[in-house]
Amino acid sequence: MKQLLFTCLVILSNFCYSQVDTPTVGSRPSNGRINLELPTIPGVDNGTPDLVITSVSVGPIVNDHRNGQVTQHRIIQYTLKNIGTLRADLGKIMMQGFLGYDDVFIISNMVAACGAVAKQSTVDFIYPGATFNGSYKCSYEVDKWRGMKYYLLKADHLNAIQEQNENNNTKVANFN
Repeated sequence: MKQLLFTCLVILSNFCYSQVDTPTVGSRPSNGRINLELPTIPGVDNGTPDLVITSVSVGPIVNDHRNGQVTQHRIIQYTLKNIGTLRADLGKIMMQGFLGYDDVFIISNMVAACGAVAKQSTVDFIYPGATFNGSYKCSYEVDKWRGMKYYLLKADHLNAIQEQNENNNTKVANFN
């Protein structure tokens, strides 16, 4: 009787499992987590990510003293949101800052000022509708910050992520 019951359960579980669409499972990363991905259909638009910076702030100037040299740094904090329809790999997203000394928001007129890869934590991806809070330290020689009117931050500066809109990746932090 136990054998018959066991056989019926095995048959039933195989039947039920085969009736369910399961997502394909990616390889297990070194952190031990499994990343689930929905299958893509060739020839069909499977969506794209779209990254926007919803906020950026620049902390106060801090003086650093090392080996008789003085440098200054500020902490840049930002919130990145994926308003697209597909996840984006944080390890491919370069956050790049620029110092603005005039009232023209053109990157070619600005001084590149620090950047970082967005993935600096255990979070691998930013999924559609999700936000990611990041920060990095921006160090410069003394007085480089003087006269600066704003700090412009651009997400995916190297365009490593194909997005729905490649022109909505910047946000400005003004200084008082």
